[in-house]
Amino acid sequence: MKKAIFYLTFNGVFNNTNGVGTQTKTLLQGIELNYHKLTDEFGDFELNLIVPIYNNKTWGYDKSHVLFAENIVKQTGGRIFYIPYSIEISDFWTVSNWRAMSYAAATTVLQNAAKYSESLVITVDPPYMHAPLLIERSCNDFGVKVKSLITMYSSTYILEQSKVSYDKLGWEYEGIASARQHNNIHIAKICESFATHLQQKYGADEKSFVNYTSSLLLESEDFALFSDKEVKEILNRYSIPTDKKIVLAFGRADYVKGFDIFLNSLEKIKDKVHIVMIVSSHSQKDPIIDEYKRIIRTNNISDITLVTYYTRDLPKALSQWSKTDIAVCPSRGDTFPNVPMEIALWAKNSGPICVTSNADGLDEQITDGYNGYKFDITTPESLTEVLEHTLAISSEQKTIIRKNAYEKIIEERDFYKNFRETLTHFWSK
Repeated sequence: MKKAIFYLTFNGVFNNTNGVGTQTKTLLQGIELNYHKLTDEFGDFELNLIVPIYNNKTWGYDKSHVLFAENIVKQTGGRIFYIPYSIEISDFWTVSNWRAMSYAAATTVLQNAAKYSESLVITVDPPYMHAPLLIERSCNDFGVKVKSLITMYSSTYILEQSKVSYDKLGWEYEGIASARQHNNIHIAKICESFATHLQQKYGADEKSFVNYTSSLLLESEDFALFSDKEVKEILNRYSIPTDKKIVLAFGRADYVKGFDIFLNSLEKIKDKVHIVMIVSSHSQKDPIIDEYKRIIRTNNISDITLVTYYTRDLPKALSQWSKTDIAVCPSRGDTFPNVPMEIALWAKNSGPICVTSNADGLDEQITDGYNGYKFDITTPESLTEVLEHTLAISSEQKTIIRKNAYEKIIEERDFYKNFRETLTHFWSK
């Protein structure tokens, strides 16, 4: 009998607008590319996805993503299972919806795991983190062998710093506690700092962790560089000047991402560079977009390009453009963001160096002066000085820092090497 992976996610199948979507894409492409090597070592297995029902009103919906995912899981013999959820974004991130999603996902696994010799369930973020406990309580009744890996890419403490939701905290505490209670439930260690966070804030047992290192598919077409002509065409399409130094910031429009900190740090450099800020939002009526525009007006930042929708080609082009000096990640909290890793790969020949806050996983990712620079998030005004300093360093220093950043990602974040380590823990012969 074959083995199975059941991957429970909510993004990356019908859209790809955030880091969780990128993780899903990485898993799909990584398994497709390395399937024969993995099955040679661990035996035949099928990849199944469990995702919410979607429709064309879902934020970022793109049929091409669905076809992409369906094609890859089909190659392994697996399939995509769709479960109910609330289409409204405002209702999706609620404990009542998560409870329904965890129950539906657990039921789906229990009903389909019998055809496999053993199954590995990988849950992504809070919506599914109670599914392993529900599976564990019933797996003997169904006669199935299932092990689970609870994978969190953030927490309520990080995402909701200004107003913590106690019902969400309770949901997370119970999910993490299930790994203490059951030997078949484990917690993903995606990075050192977040494992420490889960231990200190949620009482996670160190023995419950299994390495599931946050990774990138280094061979992905996404990291193939544009030609110089393509870069210039993309910059022209967005009316970005090609004769000025550029300071770049991009990510999801959210308070925790700290783009207001970035905009408030530009007083001393705003007349020396062109600012590009790409902040994707699910709605052009999002109040935070209005807040960014207000800060821009108040601070008289005139030399700026503000993009308020998701785009992949623009940050990719700017991250390899020779006149882009700095890429800023000003997050108030971030578990282990992809942005610094992506920039390091895109900027391997030319482009920006990263300036980040020292919050959470960013402090682990960046060694100050080695592969980037950091400012202290407890004194956000310090970002101004760091930006001034970074603009002033020599081109030779920038080349060394970019090289260090690139080599660090190549060494630590290769999907195949890291995913193989995870499967070794669960499926070693």
